[in-house]
This record gives sequence, structure tokens and C-alpha cells, in this order.
Amino acid sequence: MAIAEYHADALDERQELYYSREGFDDYYYGKGSTYPDVFGTIGILFEQASSRGHAQESVHGVLTFPETILNQVTTSFSTLEASIELREDLLDHMRTFYREARDEAANSSIKAYVVGDSHDKARTWHLADLFSFHDIDMYTLAEDAEFNNQEFKSGEAIVIPAEQTQHKFIKAMFERRTEFTDSLFYDVSTWTLPYAFNLPFAELSQREYSSSLMGDPIEEPQFPQGQVIGGRSQYAYLFEWDEYYTPRTLYRLQEAGLRTKVASKPFRAVTTGGVRDFDYGTIMVSLGIQDMSDLEIFRLMQQAASEDGVTVYSIQSGLNPSGIDLGSPSFENLEMPSTAIIGGEGTSSYDVGEIRHLFDQRFHMPITIIEKDELGGADLNRYNTLIMANGYYSDLSSGVTDELKRWVRGGRTLILNKNAVSWANGEGLANINFVEAPEDSVVQRRYADLSNTRGAQMIGGSIFHGTLDLTHPIAYGYNREEITVFRNSTSFMELADNPYATPLRYTNEPLASGYISEENSRAD
Repeated sequence: MAIAEYHADALDERQELYYSREGFDDYYYGKGSTYPDVFGTIGILFEQASSRGHAQESVHGVLTFPETILNQVTTSFSTLEASIELREDLLDHMRTFYREARDEAANSSIKAYVVGDSHDKARTWHLADLFSFHDIDMYTLAEDAEFNNQEFKSGEAIVIPAEQTQHKFIKAMFERRTEFTDSLFYDVSTWTLPYAFNLPFAELSQREYSSSLMGDPIEEPQFPQGQVIGGRSQYAYLFEWDEYYTPRTLYRLQEAGLRTKVASKPFRAVTTGGVRDFDYGTIMVSLGIQDMSDLEIFRLMQQAASEDGVTVYSIQSGLNPSGIDLGSPSFENLEMPSTAIIGGEGTSSYDVGEIRHLFDQRFHMPITIIEKDELGGADLNRYNTLIMANGYYSDLSSGVTDELKRWVRGGRTLILNKNAVSWANGEGLANINFVEAPEDSVVQRRYADLSNTRGAQMIGGSIFHGTLDLTHPIAYGYNREEITVFRNSTSFMELADNPYATPLRYTNEPLASGYISEENSRAD
């Protein structure tokens, strides 16, 4: 409040209208105004109404671009003035913050966190890499252990002691909260990082924690190195779909012209390291059906293992001890994806950008953005996969919709997200029954409560427990039926009429962390 008075004085002097504390909460740590709070500093958010160009008419007259800049400059200078004149208070605030953090850590019932997935070392690396930017003390797990009915492998999980300088940050990142004093959230209501990375984790009590669990300190997390076990093969290579960057490996091989297959059933094969079980979704590169030399394929496998962190197994025979053999029709041919996503006016730039980043930056897979208003003139036959992210599609013409239906009937894949699902359902591109929102049985409410009552039914962003059908192709690569999913919408779907068409469903008590109203919880 002391700093806010400097801003108020500066804006009052210029006779500017302003307001505070109404439209935004200060809860989510991903915000620039909240993130500093967990490090003993101060974060303040300023938002200036845009002129949408050089000038725009408003209820207060014409708002020009220079005026918007001047308001930002004004509060920048008032921030500097407050920082200088309140420097002793700010330094004392940080000193007190870390003193309290030290005491809180010493008295905490949680002494450490263990997190990591032996099946997906890249995700574990990404989490450790994020923590390393925040000077978090981390150690490799020194011995195999089981906590909370979860197994953690030595060297493949990390231990994070709770008693360290950044205790409050660590606690915030692992926190799971489902009860709140307020029901209104401008943004997400939870940020449990292990859930976001879909990694198993456990909180260790004083009884469970021991310094013997801590192996080597992790100074700079190293990207996991895969390998080609067994060296150069004379028959085939196998790799499972577990690792985060396996899609990058598969596309790398397909782009090089290799024919690839996927196992739709589990099996047991003989590797140079002995007999090994391979799960649903295992990828096979058989040497006898390729146009590339065995040596070139081997070098490509080495490169993929090194750069993508994937373990490849060299197989010398197609005859397996149990399950399907490598020549079985249950190994299905894979088509190289040619993917487009609809973007532009009427689509969510957040969702489109997130998907494009995943393809482009993480998986190194090209993805074409087709402007929504140019969809009618696009040659969809160039693509076998089309993504319709969250957006408004009701303005698409009947001709465009009919073309999409023809394209889908041709065996292509249409992926829908959020509002696109509702649109496709209404147009006959999907067959989904949505859960109807419960009717309000109250005859009369106070008008002043309208905003809060409606706001309490929103899901700004919460995390939920789900159960996967691990035999379904969509779930290939997952090793645990339990999964956590993030959602920020109130559109709920009923179970499909087809009993085999629901690969993921919520558990009976789905809320893992975050806020959901009692009404939506019943609908869920």
C-alpha cells in the first residue's frame, strides 16, 4: 500500500482516472505481479487501456497512443521514486521474508520431495532444469524407494530438501490446495508443477526422510542420453513410446524415408541384454523393408538416441518368446503426419500458439497455420491431420463444413479443442452428449450478487485426477492409469455410447488441486 500511494500521487497530479483491486487477483504465481512475492520482493501489475492504434474514441474522449505511453512512463518513475525512498523498508521486507522462510522450513512437517519418472527421463529433466534456474538444491535419488505406493528408481528421480533458502518457492510449486476463502479467480487457481509435468512425486515426512536418500548434487541438469542397446542390428530396431521426445524420434525417421510400424499389442522380445517386455505403442523399424542401407539406419538411430534421449533396442530375430512376433499384422503401418492448424481471427492465439510451439520447438515437426477465413480456399488434401483449437467457428460457411466432412470421411484425423468440440458436434462432425448445466432453483437473488454468483461457476484453471485406458492408442506411452489433467472450461461431456470410445475419464473424486464449485463438481 505504501508503494501504491506513490503511484496515486503521480496519477492524481496528472488528473488521470484509475482504479485498483477490482478486476484482477494476485494469486497465480505465473503472473509477473505475483511471482516476485515468493522471493521476498514486490510485484505490481499496471494495465493501461490501449488506444488500438494512434487514436481511439472512448467515453472520456479521444485516447491517443502517446497518452497511453505517458501513463506507463509515469508509473515507472513513481516506482523508481518509491524504491529509492522506501529502500530500507524493502530491504527489511526481504530480510524478514527469508528469516521467516528459514524458520518455516525448520518446523515444516514435510522434509523433502521426491519426483521423477523412470519411464520418461526427459520430463524429469525439464522439471529439474526449471528448478535449477531458481537456485534450488537438488540431488539424485541414491537408492530405489517407495513412497505413497509409488516407486522411484535410483538415479532416475530427484530429491529436493525442503529446508533450504528457497523453501517458500518449493512449497508453492508442490502445493495442492482444494479449499479457498474466495470463489472468484481471474486466472488459474493452482500450479502444482509435478502435475503439470505428469510426474509422480511424494512428500517425505521426518520419518520417511533420510540424508542417505540424497545422491550426487545436481548442479546443472543434463539432458538424458539415450543409447542403441546391442549396437548395429541385422534385423530390426525397437523403441517404446514412453519418452517425451519419442514423437520427435519417430518423425525424424519418417522424414528420412523409413517405413515404421507400431505395436497394437504387447509382446516379449529377445534383446542383447536379455528378454524384455515391450508395451502397447512400441515402434518398430524393420531393416528388410527399407530403401536405406543398414549402416545409414544405424547411424540415424544413434543420432536419435543421442539427441532425443530415447533408448533403442537392437533385435536380431522376428520370432518372440511370447506375444506377437515382429511380422504380425498387429504391427500396424504408420503414416507420416502432415499437420495443419486453423488460426487467425476468431481462434484463440493462446491455444494455437501453444500447439504450434509444441510441434515446432519441441518435436521439430512442421505444422501449417491456415487462416480461418481462408479455409474455404485451402487444399486440405495436402494434410492428413487438422487441428481446430479453441475458437469461434459458427461463421464457417456450409460449403466449408461440407468439405471438412468429406475430408474426414476420407480417413483423415480431425482434432478438436474446447469450443471447437461444441461446434463440430452441432455440425454433425462429432457425436457427443454434453452434461447440461444444473438449473438455478432460486427464485430471486440480489442484483449486486450477480457477478460473484456467475463468477463462482467459472473454472479459471484447475487440475483433476483421471483414469486412462492404457490399451487405447491415444494412451500409448503411458505407464500409469492415473493421470492429472488441467482444464479451464465448464464444458463437460458424458461417457460415449460406445463403451470403447472413452480413453480417459475422471475419477470419482477428481479434484487434485484448485477450485471448482459444488455445482460443477456434481456435473463433473
